[in-house]
Amino acid sequence: GVWHHRFNSDAATWNQSRTQSDFTAKLTKPELTLTVTDDGRGIAQEDVRRAAILRGLLPANHPPLSEQQAFDLLFQHGFSTRSAISELSGRCVGLDIVRRRGQRVGGTVTLSSQQGLGTQLTLKLPVRISKERGLVFSIAGTLFALPSRAIVEMQRLQDQDVRPVAGGRALWSRYGVVPLRSLAHTLGFAEPQEEPHALLLSLADQQLWGFSVAKILGEYDLLRQPCDPLMTQIAPATASAILDDGRLVLWLSPTDLVKLAEDRPLTVERSRAASERSRHRVLIVDDSAVIRALMAQVLASSGYDVTTAANGNEGLAALERSSFSAVLLDVDMPQMDGFGMLERLRPRWPSLPVAMFTSNTSQDHRQRASLLGANAYIVKSEFDEGLLVGTVSRLIGGTR
Repeated sequence: GVWHHRFNSDAATWNQSRTQSDFTAKLTKPELTLTVTDDGRGIAQEDVRRAAILRGLLPANHPPLSEQQAFDLLFQHGFSTRSAISELSGRCVGLDIVRRRGQRVGGTVTLSSQQGLGTQLTLKLPVRISKERGLVFSIAGTLFALPSRAIVEMQRLQDQDVRPVAGGRALWSRYGVVPLRSLAHTLGFAEPQEEPHALLLSLADQQLWGFSVAKILGEYDLLRQPCDPLMTQIAPATASAILDDGRLVLWLSPTDLVKLAEDRPLTVERSRAASERSRHRVLIVDDSAVIRALMAQVLASSGYDVTTAANGNEGLAALERSSFSAVLLDVDMPQMDGFGMLERLRPRWPSLPVAMFTSNTSQDHRQRASLLGANAYIVKSEFDEGLLVGTVSRLIGGTR
């Protein structure tokens, strides 16, 4: 299908005259095409050349640019033909972010322009969405789903159904005796006092495994969408989905879940290091509820006392209420972003260790974070549990 929208702007062109733009979204599997077209004055290659010379990107005697050379410069991070920043332009990041994030999911971005007629930006993204029925359950406020096709049976656990065996618990079912694990414990959450439901999973090799769970929401037809790489490194999530009420669900792979259950010790002795960490409170500030929950899970399982906040305003309020040993701060958030919060907290808490947490890999972002007083900079695409715990431990230990 095709979706089209037209809108007007009073400040989108350099001469501040009124211009008209069209936005079109067209889905033709396996590709989604997004097109933005305006009727402004177009891209002047000579203006791009002069701006590049002023910024030191080209020598003063550089010959006139070809159309492609001009477009390549416009996509560079930190480049703009505007001499001043306005509400709509001049921030030097828009096209760079569109291209990098599009390429990250296998997409392409193209630009075309005609003097006096306008400019068109086209973003093409691969469509990797499929629909599948899944059983949704909740663990510590985070929603997960398992494919219904992999679930042989759901049953209410009775005391007589569960028996201790060497190395853990076993479930006596009509399919025979199968190993039984807590889903919460397997995924690294604190194990609830009661998990009254049991799910029997069948793997490709016909092997059966049982998992106990506290809260089941039910079966849903869910659209499988690509999962943030960060989530896949913390939990065995292969995709994500959105419920009708807007809540995010993480799809789990039965095979990966069983492997995790086999690798995770059934009992975890509290180490001396974990006991030391329990004295330290860490504040996580991120607008994504899932990322907050997953990061809190990793740090809590390592012994830290964790508090979370959804934006900079909530983060500052948390700092006013309690003392913290370290802060993990997302950059891109509504209301008050990470840079804004860092700028406000430094005068009040000058020695509080702060690690910025973002998907932006640009050197400019790193430099800005450092100038504002950040002690560490974590890129989400490079994230894993060891990096998170190691960074927090290093910050609290007093090294940069």
